[in-house]
Amino acid sequence: MTGIAYDDEGNPIPCGDEMPIANLETALQCAVKTFGAGDRYIPVLQEYDPTRWVITVDLTNTGGAPITDVVAELELADSSLVALQEFDAGFPDNTNPKGVAVLFPQSTKTFQWGFRLASPNLSGISQFLYYNVKYKSKETPTVTSGCDVPVEIEPVVMPILSCQLMAPDTIYFDVNKHVPSPYDLYVEIANTGNGDAMNVKAYVLQDTRFNILPPAYREYGDLGAEEDDHVR
Repeated sequence: MTGIAYDDEGNPIPCGDEMPIANLETALQCAVKTFGAGDRYIPVLQEYDPTRWVITVDLTNTGGAPITDVVAELELADSSLVALQEFDAGFPDNTNPKGVAVLFPQSTKTFQWGFRLASPNLSGISQFLYYNVKYKSKETPTVTSGCDVPVEIEPVVMPILSCQLMAPDTIYFDVNKHVPSPYDLYVEIANTGNGDAMNVKAYVLQDTRFNILPPAYREYGDLGAEEDDHVR
């Protein structure tokens, strides 16, 4: 920095000094979230719900100077799971990567990608699709990890119910009555499948050889996979 001073006679006197000015800090931060995940398989409908999800990425300039040529790219961390998902053709913009020319200090740019389920998960266990965001700008380095989000795809499951009845082996007729009478009938329901059974009920059908003391049915509620229950 330079300046000019004047003496009493009006003569110019140049003066100057160095004043270092540091560069303004540049920084880019990433945050990612998902809407509509995860995909739950509903056995009674034999379908998934929901079947679509959206990945939302916020890039924020947390520094003190504008940054340019800001880019975000979304990738699936495990390529072996790519067959489970695909870009949603009905989503407005699935350009990948996405970018913005300038991002001013303390401002945020939001990018979104839409996906849908491409095929059912037949592995028997939940699969997690981890979406990773790579991002950079002209003034900041490329960041390839640390900004990711999972989407769970539940496996296709199906309950399998089995029933077992337990009652006295023999009913005797003693003089003028049956023994035992009345008697209890035990019903055991087991779910041997890999999916929950919803609103399970057991009914005893009327026969001409006996009368049913009400109620003729029992409610079990929900019966989880590999779970059993019994009533009488």
